[in-house]
Amino acid sequence: CVGVAAVTALCLLVVVPIAVAVLTRGPATDSSQQTVAGPSLQDVIRYLVTLALLLCLGVWQVAAEEYTTRGFLLQAVTRLAGRSPWPGIIAQAIVFTALHRHLGWGTLAVAVMAGWLGWLTVRTGGIEAALAYHLVQNGFAALVAAAMPTGPDANAAGAGLPGALAMVGAVTAYALLIRWLAPLCRLARTAPGGTAPGGPPPAPVPVAPLGTAGPGLG
Repeated sequence: CVGVAAVTALCLLVVVPIAVAVLTRGPATDSSQQTVAGPSLQDVIRYLVTLALLLCLGVWQVAAEEYTTRGFLLQAVTRLAGRSPWPGIIAQAIVFTALHRHLGWGTLAVAVMAGWLGWLTVRTGGIEAALAYHLVQNGFAALVAAAMPTGPDANAAGAGLPGALAMVGAVTAYALLIRWLAPLCRLARTAPGGTAPGGPPPAPVPVAPLGTAGPGLG
């Protein structure tokens, strides 16, 4: 999942925006512009330290969001709603989007991403696929955030229309690819309730009637 996420994110979140910027850039009109000095050793060290901190903290932040939304909320709402997983997918997408605060095109892209990752969680039987994509996308964001000043609450929901389209394209391609690859891995999508994996159900434990002492209780 991490490999597929890296390829799709690299192609659609990095290569495409760079290509669009290059193709839409107008011709240079001022030939007297001064050259800009390259980064100093201090700048490189500061960037690497910032990037390391962002990546280390980002792992825990991504895991917390995934366990809360795709891990707990999706299953809890689905169990309450009945057999259909769609109420759980929609509920976790709303909560996940609300966690990112900003309003704009990026918000819509985050909602679409949450929907795809929720659907993928149901189709694969676990949050591993969603966790892998979320980690990779935030990893690429950390590469950019460490190199430029951003606010402490900056996130994907603040992206403009080109960035939002790239995000939607990347997560759509990723979800469809993983859905195609999942059957090849023979993943178990569900676990039978009350049955230990690979073994018979546990034997019933005798319970003493109310008002009497059970075995070993005196």
